[in-house]
Amino acid sequence: MYEARAISNALQLVLQTGAQSLDSFSLVENGKVLFDQISAQSNVQIAGYRVLSTKDHGDKVSARLEILLLPENQNETQISCRQPNNLDLAFKWQGFSIKKSLPFWVQFDELSLTQTIEAMMATNSKFNFQENNPYRSTTSSSYSLYENENAPVRSTPNYLLTLSLDLDVKTTNLLQRKKVLSVKAQSELFRKSQALNGAESKTEIEIEKSGMFVSGSNSRRRDSESIQAAVFELALESITQTLQHLECIDFSGKIKLKNKNLEIDYGLQDGLSPDDIFSSLQSGTQQYYFTVKQMNNTSTTLHALTQGKTGKSFDGLSIKLLERY
Repeated sequence: MYEARAISNALQLVLQTGAQSLDSFSLVENGKVLFDQISAQSNVQIAGYRVLSTKDHGDKVSARLEILLLPENQNETQISCRQPNNLDLAFKWQGFSIKKSLPFWVQFDELSLTQTIEAMMATNSKFNFQENNPYRSTTSSSYSLYENENAPVRSTPNYLLTLSLDLDVKTTNLLQRKKVLSVKAQSELFRKSQALNGAESKTEIEIEKSGMFVSGSNSRRRDSESIQAAVFELALESITQTLQHLECIDFSGKIKLKNKNLEIDYGLQDGLSPDDIFSSLQSGTQQYYFTVKQMNNTSTTLHALTQGKTGKSFDGLSIKLLERY
């Protein structure tokens, strides 16, 4: 009972020391004040709190609280952009898809393509770029004579970028038998197998011209390097468009109850900050608020600012960032 009273007094003290609005009412008759009243109303509301500690001093009980204060009648604000920070991003090259046989001289160096993409991504400090090799095992083998048991094992990144190129040869002019190389670059961005964004870029490149008005065959065989460069540029364009999704992340996630802790699988790399505050996503219902207990690169443990609720009450709850700016 005394602890509950100490908590109540602490909450009341916070409201009284914050910004307040004053109202007065007076009743006067024949120059005589019959009734005079002054009332104070706090301009902030207590959105949630949690008890940090209580202490019995013998003749009194004190309480330390973490309290979330919000302006009264706070309007819904626009969610600000969150950008990744040193985000682990895996890349998976899905290869070429060729519908018709290409001229023998039209060839593309896949290794050079992936190296070009890696070089572009290496210049962007937002990403830790790594190639996703499905044949590379993350578990240690028990028979290698030269295996370093203390070597760190790199975990699979949450984000995956894929790229594929579709190639086709088309004849666009029957009289001159003009042949073009049709190229479609398609890239997609995934987070834990969930598609976030994708982009397609297309182009047509003339590779050969022959017919009754053309003497012999006018092939662009000598321009094979420039053709490859044009295809590579198209691939980079598709990737750039796909990664634009990460320029402004509107955060929302679901809480999972793990070992009695409230966790979300987002962290520092996703652009979150240890001083962030989260609120339940549903509107028109009771709002719940959460602060950060611990945050690492890919996950966050939360404190619930709601007394009398167990962790099971928040398991599966969708939350968003509470913007305070």
